[in-house]
Amino acid sequence: MVASSSKPLVRRVTRSNTRAAKRVAAATASLLAAASTSSRSASKKRYRVAVLFFHPEVNADSTVALLDLRAEDFVEAAAIGDLTFKIVSLLTATFKFHADETTVKFYSPKKPIVLDDIEDDFIVKTGNITDIARKRQPALGVQLILGNPEELDRSLVHLLVTAEARASEQVAQAEAEAEDEVLALPLHQLGYRNTLAGAKTMKSPSVAAKSLQYGKYQADPRFVIYDGFYMIPKQSPSLRGQPSLEPVRSTIAPPIQIFHPVFDTLLEDLANPNFKPDADIIPKVSDMMQEAAEIIVSEPRRNAVLRKHLSIIFGRSSDQILEDNNRSADGSIRVKIGNVMWVIAIEENKRHLGEGGCDPSTQAEYSAVQIISQEKYDFIRDHCCCPTILLAGGGPYLAVLGAVMTDKFIVQRLTDMLWLGEASTYEDAHVYRISRVFTALRQALDRLDTYYTEELQLPAPSAEPSPSRYFPYPTSYSTTVDDEVVKVEFEYKECMENDATSVTYLAEVKGSEDQETPTKLVVKFVDRYGAEVHRLLASNELAPQLLYFGSLDGESPADASPALEFGLYVGNVRMIVMQHVDGMSAFAAERVSQPWPEDLYDTLARAMKIVHKEDFVFGDLRPPNVMLVEGGGVQLIDFNWAGKEGEARYPRKLHPEAFGWGSAKEFELIKKEHDKESLEYYFGKRS
Repeated sequence: MVASSSKPLVRRVTRSNTRAAKRVAAATASLLAAASTSSRSASKKRYRVAVLFFHPEVNADSTVALLDLRAEDFVEAAAIGDLTFKIVSLLTATFKFHADETTVKFYSPKKPIVLDDIEDDFIVKTGNITDIARKRQPALGVQLILGNPEELDRSLVHLLVTAEARASEQVAQAEAEAEDEVLALPLHQLGYRNTLAGAKTMKSPSVAAKSLQYGKYQADPRFVIYDGFYMIPKQSPSLRGQPSLEPVRSTIAPPIQIFHPVFDTLLEDLANPNFKPDADIIPKVSDMMQEAAEIIVSEPRRNAVLRKHLSIIFGRSSDQILEDNNRSADGSIRVKIGNVMWVIAIEENKRHLGEGGCDPSTQAEYSAVQIISQEKYDFIRDHCCCPTILLAGGGPYLAVLGAVMTDKFIVQRLTDMLWLGEASTYEDAHVYRISRVFTALRQALDRLDTYYTEELQLPAPSAEPSPSRYFPYPTSYSTTVDDEVVKVEFEYKECMENDATSVTYLAEVKGSEDQETPTKLVVKFVDRYGAEVHRLLASNELAPQLLYFGSLDGESPADASPALEFGLYVGNVRMIVMQHVDGMSAFAAERVSQPWPEDLYDTLARAMKIVHKEDFVFGDLRPPNVMLVEGGGVQLIDFNWAGKEGEARYPRKLHPEAFGWGSAKEFELIKKEHDKESLEYYFGKRS
């Protein structure tokens, strides 16, 4: 299994005593301390604080977690409440418990609590935390409560905490407990079911899209749309000014172009400077632009004018249709499938941007999810990801979005907000640019028409949802065997990480299921990727075999990752297919107290020597990216950052504490000495 390099660096260890097998998990909530790259000075030393999460249901076996703190966490001005953010991260990493930051409370033991004395039922037997611990105010100093960090007794519990789950987590937990049979479903099926249930109970799109309701829905897993917009939870005073726990990741999803080729082609056309508009579209777009900036006070009339022009440009009827739920989008373009008219494009517009109380693109999202989720469309929706184009705007402005429904509803912007009016004496270039967009859109709608009416195979209405509807569309790749091009087909089995952003999937080669051991693959979708470094280490048996790296169609291998000067990748999303390796990451091994191989450091040092000899850098040498192969051996995975020294750079959004040794910064060049620092920091001699 391939572990995510974006996971918090958490260590979970096991101990056993003569009375009971007892697990003591060690977790680092602040990732790793920001130590100096040149020395392990005392000021950068890590101190481990034993924390008991006092929650009889969540921590039923009384697991003690270890929180890594730095010297600066113990300075005179540091208050215990300042650790709230780290405690919440610790609870998430160790117990998968998403705590409400405002409910975290701190306690210190009234009498020493010895780790070896903690049995599984310690919390249950204790009953009331105040019997064994004293509540401490968040304003009290860390040193006052924990004492001198150099004198922490490793045999004792240092801190006890309590917390309540976020409201949405409590709702989800209650629903799960009410339906035990649902828990047996694979995660993607469960997500799909929950998405449909939420869509059918949402408020109308015009109400749901208003900021207050939108924020509530985006914070609730039953209603969330993965469109990049997020709601930051209310924070306690001690947390203000600190980053939220998971604001961006919570509504970010894989790129929609991996789920249907219509989006991949549309984005390629829009980015291609040589893509030209169809000649017949130019006068139609020109006519639309002449009317686009008219100030129309009647919204129905404004929408009627836009629908008229879109119908002419696309050669398809754009109509306002009342749905079974008595709601209607401002416009939609449809194709006939069986006895129903299925939507391929949805329009939502305002008289002018800023009017109507909501963002029309958000209203289009809610219109789409509510239309697609209607029962009469079950026989279509259950067997595809429902690729849909959304057109949203106000007055003379229009934006193009794409939507798919996998196990979640995903919406992503395909264009910026386009100005469709005229404001200059000379507008020919503007007409040309807008005509390019509408040509690409018309071709995309034609492809969707063909997909739904000719290519999509719909089984009997009573059939179960097709497994393929949850996964990306590429299901094959070409490779050369004995100078002959061979097409290898595969099918997805599962997403390898329980994370909305995950782009890594487990697959099996078709036809191998009859074998005693089916041929397993790892399929990953990437922007930047160090394929040369991957192949180099694979040739030395220090990485899984890279079977394919190239375009999403599986037909066009690629070698380079074009990037801007500062390391921003600007090319297409590509597909990687590699050999699946049985085993676990060094990160996972730590969490279950499996010892690392004695030669791990030497093996990784050899790997870095091979990489550096060819003037490459690896970039992300951390325990999650080191696989301990079942049966022996070590292999490196995750080459997203790898590349030539002097060219490869750290990515944007790099957490400032992603590397404990402290020199890595977003957009800066990755250096060989950084790989060496990581090797020593994570895999060197331990005290």
